[in-house]
Amino acid sequence: MPGTPAVELRHVSLAFERPVLRDVALTVATGETVAVLGESGTGKSTLLKLVLGLLDPDAGEVRVHGDVVNTMKQADRLALRRGIGMVFQGAALFDSLTVHENVAFALREHLRLAEDEIATRVHEALRLVDLDPAQVADQLPAQLSGGMRKRVGVARAIAHRPALLLYDEPTAGLDPLTTETVVALIARLQRELRVTSLVVSHDVRAMLRLADRLALLHDGTFAFVGDAESMRASDEAYTRTFLAAA
Repeated sequence: MPGTPAVELRHVSLAFERPVLRDVALTVATGETVAVLGESGTGKSTLLKLVLGLLDPDAGEVRVHGDVVNTMKQADRLALRRGIGMVFQGAALFDSLTVHENVAFALREHLRLAEDEIATRVHEALRLVDLDPAQVADQLPAQLSGGMRKRVGVARAIAHRPALLLYDEPTAGLDPLTTETVVALIARLQRELRVTSLVVSHDVRAMLRLADRLALLHDGTFAFVGDAESMRASDEAYTRTFLAAA
């Protein structure tokens, strides 16, 4: 449906031993890159689990492309996830599988494709993340650098051509130069593939350069939502403290 946001959180609340999210609202427009920032334990990764339908809120609605995820049956949630690419913190590659097999994994699990089509998609995805299939396809994850493993994780997420990409701490554990490479890669994928990206991160400097808008989680709610220029100019107390500590 034209104009339907890619992701919407409507008055979402969730508690475990304590409140994690309190009446949270956020809209991610189609084609937009939004970064959710915050300290460790503030609920950033929980937001991704809500979008994927791995958790249900105690109150409110989580919508993906207009559909309410938290009222879906399990079969519908599985179908929803097939249209989402997930980039895990640390890449989360299968250690015993080659790069080719890692990138092909979801294609074999969820799509009925011939092996030559799978090979084409794997090579296409690797090239999109600036990896040479001839050099890396037969390597195991242990043979790759941290930055290369991260890029293979991105290749796996985009191989089935999703409309929505979710990133969990994409720059965690990377040196400054590799961080720049990953940030540039995410930005380029948004331009070339025209995907929507929702990124959770504690890396303020990287996200200020990458995101169209930023949302800062604090004490279960958003202390700030807006673009980088507005965030830098914000006089909200926690936002200023968070930026000063970055």
